[in-house]
Amino acid sequence: MSISNSYIEVTGETEKERLNDRLSFFDILDIGTINSVDGKNRASVTGVQLKNGKPRVYTNIEVLHIGNAYGHIGMYDIGSLCLLIGFRSCIPDTETLNQLFGALAFDSRGIKAIPISNGRNTKVCVGHDGTGSFVIGSTEYTVSYDEDSVRISTSQGPCVNINQSLLQIIAGTTDIQIKEDGTITKTYSNEDMTSNFVFSFDKEGTFKLSQSSGTKFDTVLNDVAFNKDGSLNIVRGKNKIDITDNGIAIQDSNGNKVEMSSSGITLQGKSGKVEIV
Repeated sequence: MSISNSYIEVTGETEKERLNDRLSFFDILDIGTINSVDGKNRASVTGVQLKNGKPRVYTNIEVLHIGNAYGHIGMYDIGSLCLLIGFRSCIPDTETLNQLFGALAFDSRGIKAIPISNGRNTKVCVGHDGTGSFVIGSTEYTVSYDEDSVRISTSQGPCVNINQSLLQIIAGTTDIQIKEDGTITKTYSNEDMTSNFVFSFDKEGTFKLSQSSGTKFDTVLNDVAFNKDGSLNIVRGKNKIDITDNGIAIQDSNGNKVEMSSSGITLQGKSGKVEIV
């Protein structure tokens, strides 16, 4: 009758070695790799500690994520590293919190697996930045939250900004702003930033179009206003056209005026004034 190698290993151990082996079996802490997860959120995990020269495999391990009874931050667990924690009191399921009173301390049925990462190869990161803002970021896009605003940015710069008084959308050289009072402003600039258009609609019902140029767009070329009552104002420098229900008034930068209304036509120039009734 042959004696198995395992029997020789056991009988050749000292009391201290046997005690250490039993204590190591009920791991309090280990790092492993999740092999599979079933529909009840129970996993098979391969640890880094060795048993008889082979990595120990833990089965029927409950996987835990950060969350509460109403939701959690989930992830794809299979193949990921996890932190294995064994508790002195054996609680197989954290949903029911039923304790197996007859189980020994650190029973393997109470071991929990918590997925972990060092973030080195993470494609999308979630966390807080140096200012305390909560950030969801990838190579191209970043969503950040602070106490009074939400921002979506690309690698080229911000594209959406929401705060207590403003919704701003930026796409290339186009900037759309919606203010808390209902005012809407759309700004468009051409690629070489030499011409700028601003469209705005205020809460009073006036629509305006402004064209400007210059390095800071501080040179106004044209202003057009469609008023609530339907009247129209066009301004270019000191040249101005006003259109109302009553008629049309035209004035140029030289002081010349033409007014047409129900009462007739008035022409005024440097040499004098003419009225046609």
